[in-house]
Amino acid sequence: MNFFGYLFAILQQYIVPFIFAIGMIYLIYGIIQYFIIGPGEEPTREDGRINFIKAFVWFVAGAALYTVIALMVGFFAWTASVNVDTDTDERLQNVPNVPARND
Repeated sequence: MNFFGYLFAILQQYIVPFIFAIGMIYLIYGIIQYFIIGPGEEPTREDGRINFIKAFVWFVAGAALYTVIALMVGFFAWTASVNVDTDTDERLQNVPNVPARND
């Protein structure tokens, strides 16, 4: 496996789940602040709303990063599977009134 393979594996297995975990922590903390601690206290409810927004941003960032990684892995897999044959002269066209190539 090459360097990019290791990099993509680390990103997909460790970094993206970590970003989603941060978003989940903000979501749970926001729910606790908004619904459990702060029904009577407006500043606490505002902090809960802010944590909901942070959770949404972290979830979107994780999803975007995962999408970019999946697209890059798919692109590299596709380019690795493309068959390029440079040893044959089939790509050379016969042009009239031009001397043949002597190698």
